[in-house]
Amino acid sequence: ADKYANEGDANKVEWVCRIAGIGNKAILATVVMFAFQKYKFRYFNFKLLLFVVFLSVTGILIIRSATLSTGETGTFTKQIMGVGIGMAAMLIVSMIDYHWIMKMYMVVYAGITIILALTRFTPLGTAAGTGAKRWIDIGPIRIQPSEFAKVALVVVLAQFFNLYHERINALGVVAASVVLVG
Repeated sequence: ADKYANEGDANKVEWVCRIAGIGNKAILATVVMFAFQKYKFRYFNFKLLLFVVFLSVTGILIIRSATLSTGETGTFTKQIMGVGIGMAAMLIVSMIDYHWIMKMYMVVYAGITIILALTRFTPLGTAAGTGAKRWIDIGPIRIQPSEFAKVALVVVLAQFFNLYHERINALGVVAASVVLVG
């Protein structure tokens, strides 16, 4: 990753790594270089960011208020960590050109299909009291892959319909889209 970075880009990588809490710069260097080289911050929707921050802080305060009398701080701490990780992920993903993601739509589809299959058919998947395997435990973090699948499916179907927009009413295209949804 260092061969792609010049001095200005190296400062950007350090800045993003500090915000994301990542010690090893090489992990994010390629993604960050790609994002910062093409991203124009004048188009960033700061109003949307303020709304997200406002709603997140409101949710954290409500959770703190609800757990204050019990003395339990685990839920409150998890919520703060989740908001922090989510904000960092949001900022990084918002800098990636969606055209690049759309070109990778089959990789996105294959990746989410594999993750869902791992959840369902391997010991990685865990049940959350209902008996159905819907979660993957990665250390102290529990992830529900179906939430990522929703976003991935939007990307996949958007690109699929973009590619076949001239024949969108054809039975084959409709049937293929139904198969993609699963």
